[in-house]
Order: sequence, then structure tokens, then C-alpha cells
Amino acid sequence: MIIISKSNDKIKYISSLRNKKFRDKYNKYILEGIKLVDEYISSEGISAPEFIVICKEILTTNQGGKDLYEKVKTCDNLLEVDKNVFGFLTDTVSSQGVLIVIHKKEYLLSDIVNAIKNNEKIVILDKIQDPGNMGTIIRTCVSFGIENIICVKGTVDIYSSKVVRSTMGALEKIKIYYLDENEIILLKKNLKDENYVIVATDLKAKKYLNETVPYKNTIYVLGNEANGVCDKIKNICDDSVKIKMEEKQESLNVGIATGILLYDLYTRGK
Repeated sequence: MIIISKSNDKIKYISSLRNKKFRDKYNKYILEGIKLVDEYISSEGISAPEFIVICKEILTTNQGGKDLYEKVKTCDNLLEVDKNVFGFLTDTVSSQGVLIVIHKKEYLLSDIVNAIKNNEKIVILDKIQDPGNMGTIIRTCVSFGIENIICVKGTVDIYSSKVVRSTMGALEKIKIYYLDENEIILLKKNLKDENYVIVATDLKAKKYLNETVPYKNTIYVLGNEANGVCDKIKNICDDSVKIKMEEKQESLNVGIATGILLYDLYTRGK
């Protein structure tokens, strides 16, 4: 049966997940698009989607859509909707006619403590605001072997639709924590015990990136687009660094800066 009413209880519930308040309440979020949905449902060791929502009319006219439809058409958790209802559920301009509702991954302070003990790679983000920047940073971290991102509370919600889309599936491949400034300060002892080096990015830093020797256990701290790294977080850093560029340009986009820093760490880290 095709759902044609926006007032359907399941449709109202799924639509509510576009709002952070309800994503937090239900601990769920929406993943949309043929490639991302196919990759998710084909993965092993993950929880099944709560719902798979399709608009067959849209889905089967997109590349890969017919194959995906054949995979999901007999699923018990499938909801088939018309174009009008699917448009109500998505904020994508050119929808591909498929989305899933899945569990958010949530990690605790104890999880990052264990990651530190295992010498996993870490990046700290201090109140990044732009969803596009956040998505770029997540993809970049996954590309260069970072296993954990610590977000200072106040950082954009990684489960917002714009962030999820811009990560291109990388969101499920990395552990992301939201900690307040005091919790991050408490981690300093654990980091010091395991020989991590915390390095803030700072336009006023005395050293350029190319003048440093990065270590594999370097943790870069990237700051808010407008204000950079806050003083409270800077105070726990062991060093600071800036990227050399033409004087006529004052600063780099934080997503681009992350790419430069992590590529350097990936290729030169000792």
C-alpha cells in the first residue's frame, strides 16, 4: 500500500527527525540517497534501519535505483510513499526517492579514554558551525586515518541533514564525541600519559606547519570559523601552528585547513 497522507503517524514521526530535538529524543536520524542507503544496508554488523522509505516513481528513474528497489521491495520495514509525501520528508532539491531511519551512534567519555589507551588517532573541533565544513572535516579525517573526533559542545549537530549529506557516508566510519570544555580538560592527563601532543591551529602561532616535525600521536585542534580556538582549549595545548600562505590572504576555510594538516600528518608523521 502506498502512503499518500502526510498525516500518517509514521510519516509524521520520520518528518520530525529533521529537527535536532526529535533526533535526540528518539536517538535516530535520516540517511538519504541511493549510494548511501545501498552501502548502509549492504554492510555487515550494523543495526537494521527502523524504516526504509521509497518513492518508486522517483527511485527507479535514478541510476542504481532499480537494483536498490529489488533489494528492499520485500523488506518488512519498507514504507512506500507517493511523490508528495516523499517531498514532505526530504529537504533535498533533487531527491533520489529513498531514505532510511537509523540509530545514532553515541559515545561516552569512557569510550574516548579507551581510544586514548589504544593510541588511536584523534582530532578536536572547537565549535565548528557550518554543516558543509563539518561534513568535509569528517570525510577528511576518515581519508587520513583519524579514528576519533572530539567536538566541543556547541559544534554543529553531525546528524543534521546537511552534515549527513556532505559526509558522503563517512559518518558511519568514525567515532564522534560531544564533550564540554571541562571534560576535554580532564582528558589532558590521559593524553599526556599516552604521549599525545596537542597542537592548536592559530593565526598568531610563531611556527609554520612546514617548520614542525609532526608525530603520529599529534592531535590537531581546529577552531570556530569566526573566532578560532577558544582560550580555555588553547591552554591545554602543547603547541600551536599556522599554515604558510600568501600575505594577501588572511586565513583558510577550516575544512581546507584540516585537509592540509592531516595530509601532512599522514605523510610526514613519525
